[in-house]
Amino acid sequence: MSPSHDEYSPIEVEEDEGSDQDSMFSSTMALTSNITKYPIEYGRRYHAYKHGIYSRPNDETELDRLDLMHAMISLMHDGKLHLAPIGKSPRLCLDIGAGSGIWCIDFADQYPSTEVIGVDLSPTLPSMVPPNLRFEIWDVEDEWGFPHKFDYIHSRYMAGSIEDWPGFMKNCFNGVRPGGWVEFQDFNVDYYSQDDSSQRDTALRRWLILGQEAEELTGRTLRPGRSLEAWAREAGFVNISVVKTPVPIGTWPKDPKLKQIGLFNWTQLYENLQGFSNRIFLNYLGWSKPELELLLVDVRKDLKDRSLHLLYDFNHMRVWCPPRFERAPLENLKGAEAAKPDQTMADRSAAESLIPRFRVEKLLNQDQNDRRISILGSIDEQPGILVVERAAFVADLDSLKAFHGALSNVVNLGANDIYRWYMASSGQNHVNPPDLKLNLIWPCTEQHILKYSAQNVRMVTETPDVYQKHVRPYMQEKRGNGRLNWVYNIIEGRKEQEDVLYRESDPEEGFLLLPDLNWDRKTIGTLRLLALVERRDIWSLRDLKKSHVAWLTHMRRKLLDAVAKVYPELEADQLKLYVHYHPTYYHFHIHVVNVMLEAGTTQSTGKAFGLENLISQLETMAGGPDASMADVSLSFFLGESSELWAKIFGPLKQGITPNSGDPHPRSFKMAENPDCPSNAKAFVPLENNPEVMSHLVHQLGLPRSLGFTDVYSIDEPDLLAFVPRPSHALLLVFPVSPAYESARMAEDSSKPDYTGSGPTEPITWFKQTIRNACGLIGLLHAVSNGEPRKHVTPGSDLETLLRQAEPLDPIRRADLLYESSALESAHADAAKRGDTTAPDAEANVDLHFVCFVKGDDGRLWELDGRRKGPLDRGVLEEGEDMLSEKALDAGVRRFLKAEAAGGAGDLRFSLVSLGPLFD
Repeated sequence: MSPSHDEYSPIEVEEDEGSDQDSMFSSTMALTSNITKYPIEYGRRYHAYKHGIYSRPNDETELDRLDLMHAMISLMHDGKLHLAPIGKSPRLCLDIGAGSGIWCIDFADQYPSTEVIGVDLSPTLPSMVPPNLRFEIWDVEDEWGFPHKFDYIHSRYMAGSIEDWPGFMKNCFNGVRPGGWVEFQDFNVDYYSQDDSSQRDTALRRWLILGQEAEELTGRTLRPGRSLEAWAREAGFVNISVVKTPVPIGTWPKDPKLKQIGLFNWTQLYENLQGFSNRIFLNYLGWSKPELELLLVDVRKDLKDRSLHLLYDFNHMRVWCPPRFERAPLENLKGAEAAKPDQTMADRSAAESLIPRFRVEKLLNQDQNDRRISILGSIDEQPGILVVERAAFVADLDSLKAFHGALSNVVNLGANDIYRWYMASSGQNHVNPPDLKLNLIWPCTEQHILKYSAQNVRMVTETPDVYQKHVRPYMQEKRGNGRLNWVYNIIEGRKEQEDVLYRESDPEEGFLLLPDLNWDRKTIGTLRLLALVERRDIWSLRDLKKSHVAWLTHMRRKLLDAVAKVYPELEADQLKLYVHYHPTYYHFHIHVVNVMLEAGTTQSTGKAFGLENLISQLETMAGGPDASMADVSLSFFLGESSELWAKIFGPLKQGITPNSGDPHPRSFKMAENPDCPSNAKAFVPLENNPEVMSHLVHQLGLPRSLGFTDVYSIDEPDLLAFVPRPSHALLLVFPVSPAYESARMAEDSSKPDYTGSGPTEPITWFKQTIRNACGLIGLLHAVSNGEPRKHVTPGSDLETLLRQAEPLDPIRRADLLYESSALESAHADAAKRGDTTAPDAEANVDLHFVCFVKGDDGRLWELDGRRKGPLDRGVLEEGEDMLSEKALDAGVRRFLKAEAAGGAGDLRFSLVSLGPLFD
């Protein structure tokens, strides 16, 4: 049946609205009479511009429905207009599919200094709007002609509106500035239920199936939500976060908030069935109007049936556009000397030609996750090492089919002396993006071969005496023979100037800022920078004195200011500055990283000293201005193949003076494992990775509807909003500090040993007697209490373990865990997974897991297998989960404040939440 066009209803528009001179882009349509003559079909009004590509009306009834949808989505998001961290005053915002204009108006009011543009097919938008807002008529699938890129793009409720979603995503990627954010919010109109009511043969179900078939004939899907993430990745977005929220239809939910959401949703659907149906049923399926009316009568009856517990999913995705890295022109660098770039195109070609000439001799090392290998080989009969690290896989089917061992698209990122860094593709399809990072060391020495070979790792303590007598002379030797020439060449402007991002020249406080060659130079979330200081009297943090506090403070401020100038999207509290010890070379340098790298901290011992902590330690250090870091003991990792171990710390462990065969006892000792006796069974430490943790508890018997998710902030509501709720448990991972040990022992000294057991026990607690198993104990605490315990699969290993553990006292319960082969097997499998190389089971680690849970008694419990028992941290109200303000204040925040008050040297921590998982 053909639509009728016998009636038009023009809308009066102010003359200056939509004038060409005010338009930001050339393709915007002026508000001519053709655009405002709306066709009336089946008693409803439709848009005139590009007539027919959008199946829903644009009349007042439809605009009221869109306002109701805005109210519903606002309720879902607790009144927040956006969840992306866009800052306090983004410059330019685009709202796609503005509809009634209500979101644009609210956003423009909230951000009065932001220029906001709303676009839609119809000029049905209000004329009384904030001065920083204007509306344009435009089809977003047309070519984008904006003269400026947007800081933030908002796209909501475009289901049924877009024909080419991948192309639309690519337009958004090209239209947002590097470092900007885009939010996509859309539905998956596939009704389902948590019982079987959605499977009943109802008119509502028939209407939905037929409507989906008709909408597919239009080429504009009603179910974009399920594919948003894949389309975004294909377009080039990174830092993709997707939250899927079930939306009820009707007032059947018990929860007051869900009931209100369901009422809004029911109303917009019930009162607008004809608007949804007319065009797609009558134009595309060929139904008659009486046939459709009869169907809709039955659909309305079904919508009034409270036994139908229907839901569909609302997908909220925020994505980030990575910066396109461009080398800083020399003339734009502050204080930079004019210098010829060190690496010409010919140099790059020469560097890239080395990779095909590399001849493999043997595998030196391979990590347990199969992501990084070290290969010994040669080029032109000179030995070399090729370090191959797997970057993120390109997961589309065509790329996977093309994957094999050959390399293509080899691109040199940079070179320094014998080191060269590359990106490469693992297949022969030359259009595939690079998925491998390569580091070629050529020509290499025997020392390089030892460094990159598999070896045991030791935790050593370098006392002031050991430093002065043995390590300082070792440093002096290593600084000789021109080893630092490459550093001085950069500082003095002779080499690698094309990589310098920022320079400030000053004999005392000068520095150069460069990209760390472990950074891909694209993803701000993984930003790694290196600051080389110009002064040469400081070799390492050992040379820092109390008199250097002012200098360090100035350097910290200057570095943060420099990063802000190069990457204005980053704020100071998104950056961490640290110094390595033991350094890989002996010229003082400072690392700058995005704190998002810390969010995924794993259970492994590091050797990074936060710059703020160094300043604080020097300020409070006893003694005069010459008191220094050379006067304190420092602990760090060493591989047994390293020169430091072989020449200094290995002999010291044997009681032998370095460079001498005479026995000589020393105060040096290996760090003791804090958890258990040294002769106890040891597990490979578990990586603090939500996917690894979820895999382990799923293997044991927790259903896949529950699992672990990263918590990126305990104070930022926008970031907390992305954690699935309710949160049943939190796992906090932190470095064990003297402050923690002191507070732990002080609190435990006044408490008796816990002896609880049986069904009257207020909380299930496990004592840790397995070394390096604090992660496992934390997971058991999380799944053994509160709501997760109720969901454990009957007959599973976890259910059997908990059933056997319940009647036992803590000592016998610990023995049960110690002897459990099922637990040991599942843990061993999980320990092989993750993103980092797992340490040896016998290694000592300084990171510890503590669990916070809400028990069945409604109380907040802190559970740590190293304590004397569970710790009661107060009462939580009904409906308060582990991420509620009260739970955070009494749990994680209280814990971290106590660490800070106790003078903890490093407040690094990582946090994961146990809650719902949405596929």
